[in-house]
Amino acid sequence: MLNIMENFPLSSYKHNSAAALHTMIESKKLAYADMLRFVADERFAKPPCGKCSTRNTLSSARSSSIQPKRIASLMPGTPPAAGDETIYLSVVDKDGNMVSLIQSNYENFGSGVVPEGAGFALQNRGALFTLDQQHPNALAQISAALHTDHPGVHVKSDIKIAFGLWGDGTRRQAHAQFVANVVDFGMNIQSALEAARFRKSAFEGCDSSSNPASCFRACTT
Repeated sequence: MLNIMENFPLSSYKHNSAAALHTMIESKKLAYADMLRFVADERFAKPPCGKCSTRNTLSSARSSSIQPKRIASLMPGTPPAAGDETIYLSVVDKDGNMVSLIQSNYENFGSGVVPEGAGFALQNRGALFTLDQQHPNALAQISAALHTDHPGVHVKSDIKIAFGLWGDGTRRQAHAQFVANVVDFGMNIQSALEAARFRKSAFEGCDSSSNPASCFRACTT
């Protein structure tokens, strides 16, 4: 999503203007469509572009499909919704060492399996596999499933920021907005955290959705 956004002059747009939001939402739709179609355990399936997340593979080609006055509709499969079962934590010590951590069971009680003597339930992120054996993310022994856990770390020169939030499919698109707030719109950390942000759940063009309750946290050094 960030690589696609880099092909547009975001810093010349007003923050959360129609132009900025349109560019970022369309970038999200393209990035998530590719994620749901191609992301899988690379021991079992290879994406058609090799490393799809690298800057010079898909981002320029995908960004060219974004039209400033037109909304695209994309219709891949959608993973099941999850409940409130995720925490995010970012910490920094006196020496500048940072940790960006997400702990998520996926569903409220995860797999429902509690290791003996442990006192916590194991997650069930394997529910995000597909049973379509022709799909890269098909269920297979020892294969890792696509999932939405995505703790963030942003590094530029000697500035480091650990950041993240809970919210299933919200995470990646909200992280991209947070990075854009800091890099493109020149906000300080507090302003970048508090700024209004969008959540685009579906791939159709003209629906609307938001998740104002999602709680962002960040540490900086």
